[in-house]
Amino acid sequence: MIVTSKEEIDKINKYIDTLIADEEYIYESTSRTVEGLVKTFKDACEGGKRIRALLVLLGYRLAGNKELTSEIYKAAASYEIFQTGILIHDDIIDDSDLRRGKPTVHKALGGDELAINNAICLGDFGIFLSQKVLSKLDINSDRVIKALKIYNKTLMNTIIGELLDVNSPYSKHVSEERVIMIAYYKTAWYTIIGPLLLGAILGGANDKLIENIEKFGEHLGVAFQMKDDILGIFGSEEKVGKSVTSDICEKKLTLLYLYVLEEGSMEQLEIFNTYYGKKDVTEKECNFIKEIMEDTGAVDKVDKLLKDESKQAKDMIDKITDDPEMLEELNTLCELLLKRDK
Repeated sequence: MIVTSKEEIDKINKYIDTLIADEEYIYESTSRTVEGLVKTFKDACEGGKRIRALLVLLGYRLAGNKELTSEIYKAAASYEIFQTGILIHDDIIDDSDLRRGKPTVHKALGGDELAINNAICLGDFGIFLSQKVLSKLDINSDRVIKALKIYNKTLMNTIIGELLDVNSPYSKHVSEERVIMIAYYKTAWYTIIGPLLLGAILGGANDKLIENIEKFGEHLGVAFQMKDDILGIFGSEEKVGKSVTSDICEKKLTLLYLYVLEEGSMEQLEIFNTYYGKKDVTEKECNFIKEIMEDTGAVDKVDKLLKDESKQAKDMIDKITDDPEMLEELNTLCELLLKRDK
């Protein structure tokens, strides 16, 4: 199965390395500094779960293509390069120390102003290299143009979601609708809808299939973000591969946070507001946050929403395909994404 295939992941990793290596002419004509920085980007690409690349392949097969070509592997690998690019930017915004179990790019480069500037440029490098690869695919030109439009829409929606997200801690008006809107723009599009549609369009999907995949991805993506928010507080740093205190430190607007504000007692809110958003929060203080989230029922409410969104995603599956193998793939995808511990 594509969504669980180590063989496919190994192939994707090789294509990522090749696509980055194809850019060697850049630093051969410039300097060793650029060469070293591109190597840093390549290192940052290593270690990901490759969920999004696998979804590009899955989307291609959902459009009726049984055989995976070298061009669709390039598209899948390019999406992972894009992801690394935006994660570099995201880690700078959040001032995160860890990503994929190792130092974030700006920290690996030294953490100073020069390191941050170089990391921003490397994030741009990933985003535009991905677009370059897609534009040169040896696939029907009409499909490539349509796929590039989806890529650009995915990128713009991700930026909109990020803008909403980074401004939310300063907003006086927070609501469940706003949090779900952020999850839709920032997570559903770039994690589920974007890669599935990219593969499906390159595979020749018709408009109805594209519409159904988008609806499926919207619900699964929101559920994915709810799971991410739970792991961001209650997960293991060793398994998640990034800090499990960063959501607290940056006062991230999540439904967990919102439900505590709605359901917490005066005493609970006094403690919660003291530590949620504290930059140097301790393990003991994090435990206070966790206890309050559990005692107020915030975790249970998010878990219920996660299950509701997951059900709506699963209800879309038989509208996407009637192929038994593809039905199994999509159901397995839902289970893997929502029962994960990292």
